[in-house]
Order: sequence, then C-alpha cells, then structure tokens
Amino acid sequence: MDIKYTWAEDLPDDCPPNDATELHGAFYRLVESIPPIERDFCSLRKVFPLKSFKTNECIARACSLMNTPEDCIALRKLPNQRHKQVVQIMLSGKNGVGKKTGKSPSHFSWWRAKNFDPVPCCKEVLYSIEGTL
Repeated sequence: MDIKYTWAEDLPDDCPPNDATELHGAFYRLVESIPPIERDFCSLRKVFPLKSFKTNECIARACSLMNTPEDCIALRKLPNQRHKQVVQIMLSGKNGVGKKTGKSPSHFSWWRAKNFDPVPCCKEVLYSIEGTL
C-alpha cells in the first residue's frame, strides 16, 4: 500500500495490509440510529476493547462494510443486530483503505482515515419489514 494516512484508530504494525486499496462507490453498514454518529463507524476492538474475536487484530480494528444493501439487511436477522438501521455511505477514495475479507462475498474491512467524517456521507436505506428494498 503506497498511500499514507493517519488512521482514525490505533492499528497494529503491518495494518492495514499491503493489498488494501482505496474504496470507491456505495457501501452499506448497520448503525444504531438515524442519523448515525461517529461511534457507528468504530471498530469492534474500539467498542469492545477486552473482547476476544475470532479474527486477527488488524481485522478487529477495521470497520465492517457490505457492498450490497441486501446483505446488510440480511445481517439484521441476527439477534444482536435486529434493532439496527442500514445506511449507505459513499466513499470516493482518500477516506481510508479497505479489503474484501470474511466469508461473505460482499464484506469489506475498512480502515478509516482520521480526517474523514463518515456521517455526512451517509443516507438511510429504506426497506420493508420483510427486508426487501
């Protein structure tokens, strides 16, 4: 990775990975409320500093994004996600870097640049109670 950033969170050495790239276009995330707040874009490590995760520390310090609204809506079937809302965030590079990670083909780990405020770049995704757009 040739891009130099100051990161929104403390990251371990060799994180983000060298093959992470700037993300461009629409991505989706579950948030606690509409409008979202900056905490909605924190890593699991920052939100749960003492929790043990089934992934490496670099991924634990990333923000999860999906590249389809349907896959993000589907996550709301999980008991701990049911109360959350879906937002679309538009990324245009220089916001940080991301990489396709995890089992889902639409899941990305995103390491946010410190000087980027994601909240103004978000809009609510409206969908039916059945989970369809």
